[in-house]
Amino acid sequence: MDAALQKTVHVSKLQFEHEYQIYKLAWEQLFSLRQATLSLRPVMDRFDLNESKEDRMRARMQAFTVPYNAFLDVIEKNKPFYPAAIYNALSEVREKCRHELIDYEYDERPKSEYYKEAMKNHEELLGLIEATCAAIRDRVTEVSTQ
Repeated sequence: MDAALQKTVHVSKLQFEHEYQIYKLAWEQLFSLRQATLSLRPVMDRFDLNESKEDRMRARMQAFTVPYNAFLDVIEKNKPFYPAAIYNALSEVREKCRHELIDYEYDERPKSEYYKEAMKNHEELLGLIEATCAAIRDRVTEVSTQ
């Protein structure tokens, strides 16, 4: 193998290793964000009856904000280092999570509508996460088979 080709292979390998580390970190943050988002309006809710609704909402929103910001940092700080299609998939998940927070915060509607909306959002979020997982898997497979 000539020197130019060896250099290209080496650089490509280093680039992919960096990209792979971004995927691992993004997925780790996404897992935490998924849990926090689904916990805003859980299917089977449990809470302290002595806690006010406002305190409960504030605590859930705070528990959401930490993983949301961590996920946002990972995907935005590393944006130039992985394909646009993966960035777009991660961004769609981020936006769905943000919209769920907004929907949670504004609960002034009939309970049945509020929870139907929560279930729809949860389903859509999980679908976006699965699509993101598939996109990352496809990228890893594509690069590793070249």
